[in-house]
Amino acid sequence: MDLLHKLKEKREEIAHREGKELYMIFRNQTLEDTIQEMPETKQELLNIKGWGKKKMKKYGDEILAVLHNRDNNNSGRGTLFDVALEESQKPKEERVFTVDAYLNFVNIGLRKSEARVKGEISSLKIKDSYIIFGLIDESGESFMNCFMWRNDYELQDFDIEKGEEVIISGYPKIYERTGQFSFQTQAIEPVGEGALKKAYDKLRKKLEEEGLFAEERKRPFPDFPKKIGVVTSLRGGTVIHDFESNLGKFGFKIKAIDARVEGKWAVKSLLKAIEHMRKIDVDVLVIIRGGGSIETLQAFDSEVLVRAVVNFPKPVLAGIGHHKDITLLSLAADAMVSTPTGAAEFLNNSWEEARHTVRLHERELFDLCKETLSETRDRIDFFSNNLRRGFKKILSSFQKIEAGFRDSVSNLSHTIGNFKQRICEIGKLVNTALERMIEKAREKISLAGQSIIAYNPERQLKLGYSIVSFNDKIIRSVKKVKKGDEIDIQVSDGIIEGEVRRTKNQENKKL
Repeated sequence: MDLLHKLKEKREEIAHREGKELYMIFRNQTLEDTIQEMPETKQELLNIKGWGKKKMKKYGDEILAVLHNRDNNNSGRGTLFDVALEESQKPKEERVFTVDAYLNFVNIGLRKSEARVKGEISSLKIKDSYIIFGLIDESGESFMNCFMWRNDYELQDFDIEKGEEVIISGYPKIYERTGQFSFQTQAIEPVGEGALKKAYDKLRKKLEEEGLFAEERKRPFPDFPKKIGVVTSLRGGTVIHDFESNLGKFGFKIKAIDARVEGKWAVKSLLKAIEHMRKIDVDVLVIIRGGGSIETLQAFDSEVLVRAVVNFPKPVLAGIGHHKDITLLSLAADAMVSTPTGAAEFLNNSWEEARHTVRLHERELFDLCKETLSETRDRIDFFSNNLRRGFKKILSSFQKIEAGFRDSVSNLSHTIGNFKQRICEIGKLVNTALERMIEKAREKISLAGQSIIAYNPERQLKLGYSIVSFNDKIIRSVKKVKKGDEIDIQVSDGIIEGEVRRTKNQENKKL
């Protein structure tokens, strides 16, 4: 029975005992990470994601017992380390360790000797789940057995070979079943910038041939992204602060996940963060960090990390910082910038363009309305002037008729006084003259009536124009009213009551 299966059985036992769901005890990923790290003490469990002080106190002994094939009961004395620790505190002559308890006790001490060791690979065997290799120093006189889990090895950016000089990171350990001393390797890196560059070029060529950097493979970003997933180191907060402070106020919703961006744990940490982000509904994934040298940015040249970015379901924006060779993750991302601030500005672009377009259309609409109102006002002024001239013409005609009539009556009276004898003839002449004058007056009145009809305001109202008045006086200038005045707008079939919101002078009708 493999170790993962044993841990899952232990989880089921705990869940049944406490009446809880399995995921409430441990998630599968936590169990896998626990096997990966193979902690020796309860304190080391706290370094694993998914563990906390509460779980460490409740389940630490049981999980460590499964990991190291220990008797968790052990007469009520706790783990083998606890037994060994208790034994070591006795006087020398009374100390008696069991073999497994002593080896466990020694391994705890050895774990404190974690280090980075440089040497040349002298032998190499790659198994299904682990690799073993030998490391010698440049003198060829010192040798060290090394062990590494296969999944840790696959996170490296290159394949190791015999005769290659490397730096390995890890800690010494004695394997309990054989008593063999070995170096538990957690990370491998080639020696020197030249070796890193060689590994970088080799991997870049491989991934380019697969088309992972091709422009036609890259996905378009949504026009207006809202939900932004961010993977970065949240320690110190400088990077995330620069990113968030440069985002525009467009209603972005940010979900940030902490990840290591440098060092031997960076690749694994970034992979976990990206995998976790797949479970979150985001429009865009942003991976950012500050700049750095080729060594500090080495994690972003990892093949598995590049493939995780390529296979992410949403567009990925990389803001990692550039050295002379752009990181492979940046090349694989759907877009790349050099800084967290640049990433924020990239996301702002479409929103800024939309805001500019809205403002432009708003200005065009305002100008169009202003121009239309101005043209309408000019037409009203034109027809008002025509009506005024028409009324003056009609009045003048009436005045002329009245003056003529008075003259005729005066002449008639004078003629009657002087020529009484001809009164009958003059009467006839007067009647004739009156008839002609009346006929002319009728014609003029008819013409005046036609003009009145033509210039009648009610007719203009039916054509769609209106007369605006304030306090029963027609408004002929914006200066006659002010904001808040209640006005009456007469149209063809009634009156509309309204209120002045704002006024604009005629000379400002066009910008």
